[in-house]
Amino acid sequence: MQAAQQTSLGDLGLKWYYWIVPIGFTGLGALGLLAPGHGRGLGWGFVMMGVACFLWPFLRLREKMAARVTTLRSTAGDCKGLFIPTSKVQSRMTIALGTMAGVGGLLALIWSDDLKLRSAGAVVFISSSMVGSFWLYRMSKNEPGILLTKEGVLWHEPLLSPWLIPWESITAWYIYDHQDTPSSFPESSLGVRLTEAELEKMSKSDRHEVKENLRKFEAHLYYQSETLLAPLAKLEKIGNYYRQHPEAREELIGEAALARLNGEAVDNQAIQPV
Repeated sequence: MQAAQQTSLGDLGLKWYYWIVPIGFTGLGALGLLAPGHGRGLGWGFVMMGVACFLWPFLRLREKMAARVTTLRSTAGDCKGLFIPTSKVQSRMTIALGTMAGVGGLLALIWSDDLKLRSAGAVVFISSSMVGSFWLYRMSKNEPGILLTKEGVLWHEPLLSPWLIPWESITAWYIYDHQDTPSSFPESSLGVRLTEAELEKMSKSDRHEVKENLRKFEAHLYYQSETLLAPLAKLEKIGNYYRQHPEAREELIGEAALARLNGEAVDNQAIQPV
């Protein structure tokens, strides 16, 4: 069971200043290509980043909104509910860029006569291999995204262990302007805050990560609008609805949850578990 509709620029939350990033990368790359010596290799790297940033919005717009009812694994066992997946375009482009960086590092390590360049190539190759392997491993454990179940929310992102968060442990579910650094451009994101009791159940590394998220970004957990394959406004509304109406959570294992996400009328009395 699945609801799919075309992604729009509004769903991505892109602002005019996004285009400064690919223009900047491409400009730096062009300067590097014109520079003598080792600057050409760095220039090609910036050019690839610029091209990727230019292509990403157009590829992302080809993806459809793809919420569906499915079953995923968690530390609490199998969980069935309404699943909001993340963009595959973003993951694939990240892997592709990492692979190109690794190949470039390997070529520099093998063919360069300059000791410093060979050392730099070795560092790039090893780091790209380690990060790429870790990323692929975590992606294979569970598809990244948010699963809303009658028991709680299964939050899965590659850098955190997937665990089921009871609805009662969620103190806030909201949209906010996310900034990675004080000088970066804000991006609309879906943020979640948790109780201290829930944080104590996490592993030490995960607890440190989410507390750092809260300190830096205003939320323990977050997904940016460009990442999730569903409009943030609808996700904010439906998440808060199920937080406030425990009697309606049974519908999360059936088509009624998809209907509610799409803004359609739902008759709770007619819902039958599947």
